[in-house]
Amino acid sequence: MILSLAQARARERAVTGGKAASLAALAAEGFPVPDGFVVPVGADPSPEEIGRAVGELGGGRFAVRSSAVAEDRAEASYAGLYETFLDVAPADVAEAVRRCRASADAERVRTYRTAGPADGGVAVLVQRMVRADAAGVAFTADPVTGAREKVVITAVPGLGEALVSGESTGEEWTVRHGRAERTRMMDPPRPGRAEGPAAPDTGGSAETEPEADGPAGGEETVPGVRGNAGWEAVPEVLDAGQAVALAGLARRVEERSGWPQDIEWAILDGRLFLLQARPMTALPAPVAWHPPGPGLWLRNFRLGEWLPDPVTPLFAGWLLGRIDEGFGHGMRETAGAAVPFAHGTVNGWYYSRPTPAPRDLPGALLRSRGRLLPFMIGALVRPGRDPAAADRALLGRLYLRWRGELLPAYRELAGRGAEGRSPEELLRLVDDIGRTAGRHLWYLAVVGGAAWKMEACLARFMRAHRLREAQAGLLLSGLPGGGTVPAHAVHSIDWYHPTAGETGLAADAGARRDPAGAGDDGTSPAPGSESAGARGDAAVAGDGEAGRARRRELEERRAGAERACREALADRPRSLAAFTSMLETARRYAMIREEQVRELTLGWPLLRACAHRLGEMLVAAGATDDPAEVFFLTRQEIEPHLEAAGSPGEEVPGREEAGRRGVLGVLARERRDEWERLRRLAAPLVVGTPPPIIGGHLERTLGLARGGGRNGDRPEGGGRTGDRPGDAGRPALAGRTLLTGQPASAGRATGPVRVVHGPWEFGRVRPGDVLVARVTTPAWTPLFARIAAVVTDGGTLAAHASLIAREYGVPAVVATGEATVRLRDGRAVTVDGTRGVVTAHPPGP
Repeated sequence: MILSLAQARARERAVTGGKAASLAALAAEGFPVPDGFVVPVGADPSPEEIGRAVGELGGGRFAVRSSAVAEDRAEASYAGLYETFLDVAPADVAEAVRRCRASADAERVRTYRTAGPADGGVAVLVQRMVRADAAGVAFTADPVTGAREKVVITAVPGLGEALVSGESTGEEWTVRHGRAERTRMMDPPRPGRAEGPAAPDTGGSAETEPEADGPAGGEETVPGVRGNAGWEAVPEVLDAGQAVALAGLARRVEERSGWPQDIEWAILDGRLFLLQARPMTALPAPVAWHPPGPGLWLRNFRLGEWLPDPVTPLFAGWLLGRIDEGFGHGMRETAGAAVPFAHGTVNGWYYSRPTPAPRDLPGALLRSRGRLLPFMIGALVRPGRDPAAADRALLGRLYLRWRGELLPAYRELAGRGAEGRSPEELLRLVDDIGRTAGRHLWYLAVVGGAAWKMEACLARFMRAHRLREAQAGLLLSGLPGGGTVPAHAVHSIDWYHPTAGETGLAADAGARRDPAGAGDDGTSPAPGSESAGARGDAAVAGDGEAGRARRRELEERRAGAERACREALADRPRSLAAFTSMLETARRYAMIREEQVRELTLGWPLLRACAHRLGEMLVAAGATDDPAEVFFLTRQEIEPHLEAAGSPGEEVPGREEAGRRGVLGVLARERRDEWERLRRLAAPLVVGTPPPIIGGHLERTLGLARGGGRNGDRPEGGGRTGDRPGDAGRPALAGRTLLTGQPASAGRATGPVRVVHGPWEFGRVRPGDVLVARVTTPAWTPLFARIAAVVTDGGTLAAHASLIAREYGVPAVVATGEATVRLRDGRAVTVDGTRGVVTAHPPGP
């Protein structure tokens, strides 16, 4: 027995299978489904019967696909498990049907069936092929975040098999409320790529792109798409109108079913075809970015600039609190009182308020006995108006205190070891390091943080005196003290992530311990992996001379810029003296800032050693299977189990009970999985709104801090059109804008995008690349000797990427929000660090 698609509408799913039942119902309701027929579950028609059914559909080519009873359900999809045969000649359809049904016994299907629901039998769906100009998939909810307000579309020229097979990642569109935005370009073409994918041989027919006379249901048209001829020459697959039309089709399918849908589609000569529709499986709950409290919350303010990923439980619940305590201690000893700066997490991501709550200020002013207000003026206001005066009145003394007292104490503490210590000693050691690092962070915020204010002051002076030949950023570039990476440098201040000494990125290779590399997904650092050290070595090998050459070039340009300034001011002695004082102070504090940034994580190798030792104790107690699982637990959870730890062969009371409870390993693994999901979210830079009274002033202040003040207030870097690798001789063409952000280091450069998630991917960066990252920290510094430009998701004018980019003369755009999501490896872009814009190169149509 063979059923036409129209007849299949009236039969049960147990007869026609999931795919055919869904498409038959959609065709009956007018959706543009290609015509076809179904070989029901259990039916065994003869080749002659199949031939007659094929003849009733007319000539052309056919697609033969499975339609399992359990397929395309919300709880299980069986996606891609059965054989599919495309572009099948009429004479070969019967053999394709047989082979499609036989694939139900394949090992991959049996494995999936064992882990999930039984398939209940397999029908076979035969449809007319569509010779697609473009094809792809559309999701009516974000597969990563679960957000229901947008439709995510992926498209490729020609057959969609290139997308399904993984040969191409395709062009991506996001449609929200009827507005379409292209969020990812098509992959760079590969030499020798065929126009269509190869398909299984069904007995004489070759894979070619299909054709169709019309759909079994209704017909929908979209504006003409670019054909598949010359794929390698076509930079774009769809336009905004086509994306909106596809989103509309997907939404109508969703409305009919009442559940978010995953559809496959094709476009031929302006006609839109629906090839498959199934419920989205394993869809996460929708993600909302509600602020953790009233007011404005920033993701990349102060400590947030050191946290490019969601925070782990052990950091958030323990170490972060100790850093806060130390930060408050530093504030009290210098300003007379501590004012709390609130912070919290949203979907695992760290956010903080840039200003204290107004209700906390009066009490702090009273407790400080008159010290707090003058301190705030001297530390926050004066450096941007009179750097030399700020240095004399306050900042110089604070630096000497940090250099002479706090730093030696921190070094002594960081030099201790974790081996042989009791659980109580390890806990106290972590507390001490965290508090000391917090005090260090306060001095960095006040003393080192004054550097960008002084730089802005220098830029205003130059604008006022019409010194346009020499740019402020260039005058501060190539200063001594940068370029090398200490063993304690980190990718993230969350101690789950390895240090540079562990990954092989440090100048002191002997400091490595417990190398950490990439997880199974290629993006997640996994403590204990042996592969990252090799990748780190490859990342920095041979960069020494490149870095020295870049610095020599910058030193020469800096000296030339300074000479030009002095010559321009030679007939104005007072202005020349002011320039000399301002420049000397700004340069000194730029180096102080780098020194303090460099030493902030002095204690991180010992912190990680302590955490690893605690993890080993949990394993010895039988509470976990892997020492690294400790990072996904809290201190309160691990402490009760530490007493049950001992040497593996030692009989310790309570160990058997701890092992029986088991307890923490499962919890840690669940949290690790959730952390991996959360780190794939595009966390917004800002959540919440500022109080109305201070909102305008705060926005202006933050705008200046991000580099968005008046043009003359921004320090201008040393880049210029044609001075970066890959940009020589190119005219300053304005391409299609891909991203906007905050200008952080002036100049223009063009190069291929290289998205880097962490030190384990440094080896992928090539000379002339445009580095794209969430944020950068001191561990990333060696890359700046080889890149053409840098673009980051987060950051401010005072962020590491901004500062190092200006020192190396590299154009930089920061605070773009989602550069790592929207830019693809190999995509040629132009980075304009003066305007804060990233454009397509060459300019798009």
